Amino acid sequence: MTLTAVFSRKAWAKRKAAKESEKDKLMLMRDDSDIVSFVTWYLKRRYTKVVEDPQKGKRVSSVKDKDVNFVWLGYEAQAHFQNLVKKHPYIATLTGDKFAQVTARRRVYPWKDDQGSWNYWERAEMEDHYKSFIVNEREHNIYGDYSIEKIGPLGKSDVYPACAYLSYAYHEELRWQKITQTLINFLQYTD
Repeated sequence: MTLTAVFSRKAWAKRKAAKESEKDKLMLMRDDSDIVSFVTWYLKRRYTKVVEDPQKGKRVSSVKDKDVNFVWLGYEAQAHFQNLVKKHPYIATLTGDKFAQVTARRRVYPWKDDQGSWNYWERAEMEDHYKSFIVNEREHNIYGDYSIEKIGPLGKSDVYPACAYLSYAYHEELRWQKITQTLINFLQYTD
């Protein structure tokens, strides 16, 4: 096969992919219910919880960062987001998320150590650190009603599991805020 033939095949494949992406974008602009569904699901899951009160019945209340298991939320959100991207590939381009097409089972859980180096762990390992963090937090209440934003990207803890989990939670929060905000901006653009 000649170099020209290989080049023209690649160029043709690129044009075809761009055409498909544009077609998907137009389809999304006409029917954005999938995006609305994902954003609504994520915001409800992240910021509210249903409380069962025997006297008043079910009621919705806001969630503090300490009440959120970011490992489990990240896993669920990735599964929903990946299904959305599978249905509408343009969303991967729109959000610019490098993990957009990764399945929830195959994704990694990134966090920064105290030297600022990235670490990438499997879900089971990060879940163990979350459990260790929660047990320590229940016993000593070091952070109280902490805010992920105030703790920062390095986890600010001398305890290794807490540092790993809090750093991961910080970066996970940023990732999903960026994705949902991009999707919301897209929805506003299409109106």
